[in-house]
Amino acid sequence: MPVGALLLIPLSCCLGFITAKEAFCFRLLEGYLLGMIMPVYLFLYGIGSLDKEQAAYGLVIIAVMLIFFTFQKGFYAAPL
Repeated sequence: MPVGALLLIPLSCCLGFITAKEAFCFRLLEGYLLGMIMPVYLFLYGIGSLDKEQAAYGLVIIAVMLIFFTFQKGFYAAPL
């Protein structure tokens, strides 16, 4: 059921806050976008605005963005 996705919203909010914090430290715009997109997307799926195919494509896009963000952040030196 799509309603089960509502239970993932707290997890995606935590992951979003972590990406926003990392984006602030490393000055990367993608982290702010991910921090806003993940919870909103799962909320839209949970209330039934998206069908399963749209949800699958969106979650794949979010996963690719997270991987891209991780690799992009990996080449920066840690701020002091």
